[in-house]
Amino acid sequence: MDKIGETYQERLKYRDAEIPLALAAAIYASLKVVRPLVLTLHKLGFLYQLVSRYDNAESCGKQALEIAAGLKDDEGRALALHRIGDVHRARSNFSEADKCFSESLEIFKNTRKASGVAWLSLGLGEIRNLQSRFAEATGLAQTAAEIFGQTEIPPGLGTSNTIDLLNEIAEAQKASTKLNKGSLLPLPTGSTSEASSSQNKC
Repeated sequence: MDKIGETYQERLKYRDAEIPLALAAAIYASLKVVRPLVLTLHKLGFLYQLVSRYDNAESCGKQALEIAAGLKDDEGRALALHRIGDVHRARSNFSEADKCFSESLEIFKNTRKASGVAWLSLGLGEIRNLQSRFAEATGLAQTAAEIFGQTEIPPGLGTSNTIDLLNEIAEAQKASTKLNKGSLLPLPTGSTSEASSSQNKC
């Protein structure tokens, strides 16, 4: 069932993909086959996110997190936190997204899951860039670039997304610097006295 859902999703047939994934999750839950259930909830949550059904996506992430925590399944917890963080990012709840991504990244680092570290470094870098924490965003993007450079042969989506992020950071820094310089420009000569004069007339 999972594979059928994934195939439909790859073909952008999201409505068709939902049925087999939801059915697979229900079967795993009824049989108490918990590890596959966690992974299927992660896939279903991602599908819901793609079609902007954020409440459903968050619900899948929270269910997966609860199950994984009970199993002491670190990778399952990391995936669930990633999914919940993605929902927060989509809703522009950047501080909550930062917390979820940070925790997920630490789990992947501890379990030495290189692909997880790369993707979470990329996601967290995007959040830090949106928060104008440019140095941290750059460091995270560089970490992702290093790992993708070793694991994506030939370069794939991760590498492409990391290059995009580094360009976005550079542009955001440039805009921020320009804005800060503009705010520090001196007032035109006479503007202060003119303002005082107008106040005195009131």
